[in-house]
Amino acid sequence: MRRWVLLLIVPLVGAPLPSHGAEAGEGATGARQRVLVLADPPFVVRDGERWSGWAIDLWTEVARQAGIDWQISGAADADDIVAALAAGRADVGVGDITVTRERAGRIDFSHPFFRTGLRMLVSEGRAATLSDTLAEVATPAHVRLGLGILVLLAGMSVLIYALARRHDTENFPEGRAEGMVEAIYVAAGALLKGQLDRRLLPGVFNRVLTIAWMFLGTAVVAYFTAAVAAVVTVRRLDSGIQGLDDLRGRPVAAVVGTFQVGWLSRRGFQVITVNDVDAGAASVTSGQTRAFVHSAPALAWWVAQHPTAGVDVIDNSFERAYFAFALQHQSPLRLRINLALLALEESGFLEELDRRWLGAQ
Repeated sequence: MRRWVLLLIVPLVGAPLPSHGAEAGEGATGARQRVLVLADPPFVVRDGERWSGWAIDLWTEVARQAGIDWQISGAADADDIVAALAAGRADVGVGDITVTRERAGRIDFSHPFFRTGLRMLVSEGRAATLSDTLAEVATPAHVRLGLGILVLLAGMSVLIYALARRHDTENFPEGRAEGMVEAIYVAAGALLKGQLDRRLLPGVFNRVLTIAWMFLGTAVVAYFTAAVAAVVTVRRLDSGIQGLDDLRGRPVAAVVGTFQVGWLSRRGFQVITVNDVDAGAASVTSGQTRAFVHSAPALAWWVAQHPTAGVDVIDNSFERAYFAFALQHQSPLRLRINLALLALEESGFLEELDRRWLGAQ
């Protein structure tokens, strides 16, 4: 994961102190700034009234160095934070808030402090069971074809009984159920195996009838074998999602209020919005959606916390995203925050956050 390169040079400020959480009202001195945070681990983690996470630790140190007093409260989603800042109901937004052109037209952003990409959470996939395969083979067209074959089988059984009992009264006795059962067995065997005892139906007409029936049987067996093979192949390809192009025309989940929703919609994907990463993963495991699109570190964090969830993160990243602190338009805090961010970048504090929260070495 590559960091956004900060190009400005500023003097170093005092060495940062480790921070592991924030509670409402924590800050320095001066006018208290209203900070809205978006819960999305590992950037913002909520535990009761206590907030922690990668972005919380960074903001706590930025506020300390910039001398900003602040109070914290939660927000439903990133769009709510943007709306609150644009309306003057908040002063700072903290979390994995993506910088976008549309948002930048309404509010301001600090220097980006994190660069990442989007990834997809998909089901691990499983082998098709017999019931799965039969369910997918049983299309309306195949059901109608099967019923037609059964009607032909019944008719052929009656015909075999009527013809064969002339030559084999022992196995095909007139007026006895055993004879009809034997005729059904012979007809089904000829249909499936493609062969019939030549002594059973002698005569030219009977030979022509037998050949036609065996040809029909060979065609039916070949057709249904091909249908089952096609279903198995499609299921195998279906579970082999490698990128977004494999999801065209299929439902994809994204967290409401994130830029992913609009980004996917503009590209023609069928988007189903969910409230958080837990709901996005559940939509995939339940089969409601084929994939859940979110930021790479948030997905990696979730999978690490749920190792038995039966999902995978596709390694291919797409559509770069930049996270930054969100501010009111022309906020007087912007310069102070940027200077503190630049100093922390130069001091290696952001790499320490990676090791603390993302496991980076």
